[in-house]
Amino acid sequence: MFADDVKLIFPRSDLESLKNSLSISWNWSLNNQLPLNTSKSIHMAIGRQTTPIELKLDPNGMSASMVTSQSCKDLGVYINESFKPSINCQYAVKKARGILFLIRRSFKELPPQTFRLLYCALVRPHLEYCIQACSPYLARNVDHVEKLQRLAT
Repeated sequence: MFADDVKLIFPRSDLESLKNSLSISWNWSLNNQLPLNTSKSIHMAIGRQTTPIELKLDPNGMSASMVTSQSCKDLGVYINESFKPSINCQYAVKKARGILFLIRRSFKELPPQTFRLLYCALVRPHLEYCIQACSPYLARNVDHVEKLQRLAT
Protein backbone atom coordinates (compact mmCIF):
# COMPACT_ATOMS: atom_id res chain seq x y z
CA MET A 1 0.00 0.00 0.00
CA PHE A 2 1.32 3.42 -0.98
CA ALA A 3 0.34 7.02 -0.26
CA ASP A 4 -1.11 8.39 -3.49
CA ASP A 5 -2.02 11.80 -4.81
CA VAL A 6 0.33 13.95 -2.78
CA LYS A 7 1.08 17.23 -4.53
CA LEU A 8 3.55 19.86 -3.46
CA ILE A 9 3.48 23.16 -5.32
CA PHE A 10 6.19 25.73 -4.75
CA PRO A 11 7.57 28.73 -6.62
CA ARG A 12 10.91 28.23 -8.32
CA SER A 13 12.59 30.72 -5.99
CA ASP A 14 11.69 28.75 -2.85
CA LEU A 15 13.70 25.58 -3.50
CA GLU A 16 14.76 25.07 0.13
CA SER A 17 11.14 25.04 1.32
CA LEU A 18 10.34 22.45 -1.35
CA LYS A 19 13.20 20.21 -0.20
CA ASN A 20 12.10 20.65 3.42
CA SER A 21 8.50 19.73 2.53
CA LEU A 22 9.71 16.66 0.64
CA SER A 23 11.65 15.60 3.71
CA ILE A 24 8.63 16.11 5.99
CA SER A 25 6.37 14.19 3.59
CA TRP A 26 8.86 11.33 3.37
CA ASN A 27 9.18 11.06 7.16
CA TRP A 28 5.40 11.23 7.63
CA SER A 29 4.86 8.46 5.10
CA LEU A 30 7.40 6.21 6.83
CA ASN A 31 5.99 6.91 10.30
CA ASN A 32 2.46 6.02 9.12
CA GLN A 33 3.65 2.96 7.20
CA LEU A 34 2.44 4.40 3.88
CA PRO A 35 5.64 4.80 1.89
CA LEU A 36 5.68 7.12 -1.09
CA ASN A 37 6.01 5.24 -4.36
CA THR A 38 9.29 6.53 -5.75
CA SER A 39 8.66 5.04 -9.20
CA LYS A 40 5.51 7.18 -9.59
CA SER A 41 6.97 10.37 -8.15
CA ILE A 42 7.67 13.02 -10.73
CA HIS A 43 8.94 16.57 -10.77
CA MET A 44 7.34 18.94 -13.27
CA ALA A 45 8.55 22.48 -13.82
CA ILE A 46 5.75 24.80 -14.88
CA GLY A 47 6.45 28.02 -16.72
CA ARG A 48 9.30 29.39 -18.77
CA GLN A 49 12.25 28.56 -16.55
CA THR A 50 12.57 24.80 -16.90
CA THR A 51 16.19 24.22 -15.93
CA PRO A 52 16.49 20.75 -14.40
CA ILE A 53 16.67 20.39 -10.62
CA GLU A 54 17.66 17.16 -8.93
CA LEU A 55 15.20 16.33 -6.18
CA LYS A 56 15.26 13.31 -3.89
CA LEU A 57 12.36 12.08 -1.80
CA ASP A 58 14.50 10.65 0.99
CA PRO A 59 16.38 13.40 2.88
CA ASN A 60 19.22 10.93 3.52
CA GLY A 61 19.65 10.47 -0.23
CA MET A 62 18.90 6.74 -0.13
CA SER A 63 16.08 6.84 -2.71
CA ALA A 64 16.45 7.50 -6.40
CA SER A 65 16.11 10.96 -7.85
CA MET A 66 12.68 12.12 -8.90
CA VAL A 67 11.98 11.84 -12.61
CA THR A 68 11.53 15.14 -14.43
CA SER A 69 8.56 15.12 -16.77
CA GLN A 70 7.14 17.46 -19.41
CA SER A 71 3.56 16.32 -18.74
CA CYS A 72 1.64 14.13 -16.33
CA LYS A 73 -1.80 12.62 -15.88
CA ASP A 74 -3.70 13.61 -12.77
CA LEU A 75 -7.26 12.44 -12.12
CA GLY A 76 -7.68 11.57 -15.79
CA VAL A 77 -6.54 14.96 -17.08
CA TYR A 78 -3.21 15.43 -18.83
CA ILE A 79 -1.28 18.51 -17.75
CA ASN A 80 1.86 19.91 -19.36
CA GLU A 81 4.18 22.70 -18.35
CA SER A 82 2.28 25.37 -20.33
CA PHE A 83 -1.16 24.36 -18.97
CA LYS A 84 -2.62 24.44 -22.48
CA PRO A 85 -5.40 21.90 -23.09
CA SER A 86 -3.87 20.57 -26.34
CA ILE A 87 -2.40 17.39 -24.89
CA ASN A 88 -5.60 16.54 -23.03
CA CYS A 89 -7.70 17.11 -26.18
CA GLN A 90 -5.39 14.86 -28.20
CA TYR A 91 -5.67 12.00 -25.72
CA ALA A 92 -9.45 12.41 -25.34
CA VAL A 93 -10.02 12.41 -29.11
CA LYS A 94 -7.69 9.43 -29.57
CA LYS A 95 -9.53 7.39 -26.95
CA ALA A 96 -12.98 8.41 -28.24
CA ARG A 97 -11.95 7.57 -31.84
CA GLY A 98 -10.80 4.12 -30.74
CA ILE A 99 -14.11 3.42 -29.04
CA LEU A 100 -16.04 4.76 -32.04
CA PHE A 101 -14.25 2.39 -34.40
CA LEU A 102 -14.72 -0.46 -31.92
CA ILE A 103 -18.48 0.17 -32.04
CA ARG A 104 -18.47 0.21 -35.84
CA ARG A 105 -16.40 -2.95 -36.03
CA SER A 106 -18.54 -4.83 -33.51
CA PHE A 107 -21.89 -4.49 -35.28
CA LYS A 108 -22.78 -5.72 -38.74
CA GLU A 109 -25.87 -3.51 -38.93
CA LEU A 110 -26.41 -0.62 -36.57
CA PRO A 111 -29.72 1.29 -36.52
CA PRO A 112 -29.37 5.04 -35.93
CA GLN A 113 -31.16 4.91 -32.56
CA THR A 114 -28.85 2.18 -31.28
CA PHE A 115 -25.79 4.02 -32.54
CA ARG A 116 -26.97 7.20 -30.84
CA LEU A 117 -27.33 5.36 -27.53
CA LEU A 118 -23.89 3.77 -27.87
CA TYR A 119 -22.29 7.07 -28.89
CA CYS A 120 -23.84 8.94 -25.96
CA ALA A 121 -22.91 6.20 -23.48
CA LEU A 122 -19.42 5.25 -24.66
CA VAL A 123 -17.85 7.95 -26.84
CA ARG A 124 -19.17 11.28 -25.63
CA PRO A 125 -18.08 10.90 -21.99
CA HIS A 126 -14.44 10.81 -23.12
CA LEU A 127 -14.90 14.08 -24.97
CA GLU A 128 -16.79 15.76 -22.14
CA TYR A 129 -14.78 14.54 -19.13
CA CYS A 130 -13.45 17.49 -17.16
CA ILE A 131 -14.35 19.90 -19.96
CA GLN A 132 -14.82 22.75 -17.47
CA ALA A 133 -11.17 22.59 -16.41
CA CYS A 134 -9.59 21.98 -19.80
CA SER A 135 -11.95 23.52 -22.31
CA PRO A 136 -10.46 23.44 -25.82
CA TYR A 137 -10.14 27.06 -26.89
CA LEU A 138 -7.50 26.74 -29.61
CA ALA A 139 -8.92 26.35 -33.12
CA ARG A 140 -6.94 23.17 -33.85
CA ASN A 141 -8.24 21.46 -30.69
CA VAL A 142 -11.84 22.40 -31.48
CA ASP A 143 -11.29 21.12 -35.05
CA HIS A 144 -10.06 17.74 -33.72
CA VAL A 145 -13.17 17.30 -31.58
CA GLU A 146 -15.52 18.48 -34.33
CA LYS A 147 -13.83 16.21 -36.88
CA LEU A 148 -14.49 13.21 -34.64
CA GLN A 149 -18.11 14.24 -34.18
CA ARG A 150 -18.56 14.62 -37.96
CA LEU A 151 -16.98 11.21 -38.44
CA ALA A 152 -19.49 9.70 -36.04
CA THR A 153 -22.47 11.26 -37.79
